[in-house]
Amino acid sequence: MRSTAAKTVREYAVELPGAVELFEELGLDYCCGGNVELDRACARAGLAFEPVLKHLETLRTDLKHTAPLVGLASAPLPELIDHILATHHDYTRKALSRIPALLDKVVVAHGETHPEVREVRALFRLIADDLDLHLQKEEAVLFPYILDLVRTVSGSGEPPHACFPTVAFPIQAMETEHDTVGLLLRRMRAASGDYLPPEDACPTFIEAYRALLALETDLHRHIHLENNVLHPRALALEKEFRKMTESHSVS
Repeated sequence: MRSTAAKTVREYAVELPGAVELFEELGLDYCCGGNVELDRACARAGLAFEPVLKHLETLRTDLKHTAPLVGLASAPLPELIDHILATHHDYTRKALSRIPALLDKVVVAHGETHPEVREVRALFRLIADDLDLHLQKEEAVLFPYILDLVRTVSGSGEPPHACFPTVAFPIQAMETEHDTVGLLLRRMRAASGDYLPPEDACPTFIEAYRALLALETDLHRHIHLENNVLHPRALALEKEFRKMTESHSVS
């Protein structure tokens, strides 16, 4: 077992229920930038390592005294993909369709006194454009291929066909796009002052920033599930499939 000091933020997020909520509260990146040891991540964020570790160990202790639950990390891949589609893709599309009107109203009403909202709107538009195409590619290419792999390895389907030699190719493309969205989210958070509306903000201004914060939080969890859970398991499944293929060809 790896020592607590050597464990990455990503590993805690995957294995320990409640860790994601803690990392959100502390501002620790557990999705795109989660592959870094916890102590180093704390140092980068200006946080004391020991209190964070103690909180995580408390979560682990509390988990031992609760009924075991089947987490998404160990759920069947079709169930995990269904969760991502129903919980995160659906939420993202609804947010992307709702937020533009809010930001447009804020810019008209407050753009002169709070010019930063123009930058927030511009960054949101970049994020929305990237996510719109990104979700389409996942749903049309990556997710169907993974589901075909599941059926093939279980013996209930034909070998998957794809325009790429390995699932590592679309996974790398998706994770690169995740990194781009993560950078834009950080820029938008900075431009908005951590989504804190000014004292003279109207209800629409307050709701716009509330919606952006909720979208950011959901995207963090969405990207975490894909980068840290779905993608590694898909790569492992494809490796299993190739071993099956090789053994059949030899026999």
